[in-house]
Amino acid sequence: MEKCYRWGVLGLGSIANRFMSGMALVERAQLYAVASRSAEKAYAFQAKYHAEKALSSYEALVADPQVDIVYVATPHPMHLRHAQMALKAGKHVLIEKPVCVNTAELDLLRQTADREGRFVMEAMWTRFFPVNLQVVRWLRQGRIGRLRQIQAAFSYGSQMGDGQSRIYNPLLAGGALMDVGVYPISYADMCYGQPPERIAALADFTPTGVDALSNYLLLYPSGGSAMLSGGISCYQRDTALLWGDQGSIEVPDFWHPSRAILTTDQGDEVYESPVANEGFQYEIEHVHQCLDQGLTQSPVMSLDVSRRVLAVCDAIRAQIGLRFPFETQI
Repeated sequence: MEKCYRWGVLGLGSIANRFMSGMALVERAQLYAVASRSAEKAYAFQAKYHAEKALSSYEALVADPQVDIVYVATPHPMHLRHAQMALKAGKHVLIEKPVCVNTAELDLLRQTADREGRFVMEAMWTRFFPVNLQVVRWLRQGRIGRLRQIQAAFSYGSQMGDGQSRIYNPLLAGGALMDVGVYPISYADMCYGQPPERIAALADFTPTGVDALSNYLLLYPSGGSAMLSGGISCYQRDTALLWGDQGSIEVPDFWHPSRAILTTDQGDEVYESPVANEGFQYEIEHVHQCLDQGLTQSPVMSLDVSRRVLAVCDAIRAQIGLRFPFETQI
């Protein structure tokens, strides 16, 4: 009989609510405990999603012996501290993207994970959609020949208000790059499977000092390139376009896709995989499969992969001059 896993959730904001839409579709996932700094928020989340326990202390959640896996959904600068706390308590950990704010933090996380011998993974859900797994298969099969260029953007319009919201606040590692730019960067990494050798970046900024729209050109050792963009100040089509010397692939809504179109001299081939709810179930099921096998790293989204992506973000921030007030190094 397959094992059921008891989940604990740290941080009960919008992403945690969306995550629950996927957990509801995974038979082996049990929402056991939820924790927030606000007891009222914890009890409301418990009632909405039928968790067994609601706690107003993160420490109490990770100390609970019934919790198997902790999902860290707190703001970006808290990811390292909360993930380390869970790992040291003997829990496996899934950490919302970006896994950490910079590579220096990620290296500290890896040290803790290695010492504790527990599973840890960044919740880059995009990598686990069936459509994107099919895109990777097409690339590995050489269906479009040599990959020469990727174009992808994830950008939306928003209002700054008083500047204290997560996406505009530098104290919370806000800005386009860390909120949505990381998706096309990770997508390019998924397709090329190697770090870029050259990076060029440009950005404009909000009055709060974080990037409103940033653009990235990445050149890879294979000779391919990626033209990418992330924004919180304007809307762009979130379609990924992959061009090879023998064909192309188009992926509408690449960060949570249900369809991809392969085009070659033989015509179009469409791969469709309708997504129930939002699609968080795919990464949850992957975590379970890894734990079933006793793995401490995902073969799809290892910490090495996360580090490659964060290293690109570090380089971009160095070029555009974006440094968060709480950082000691990047």
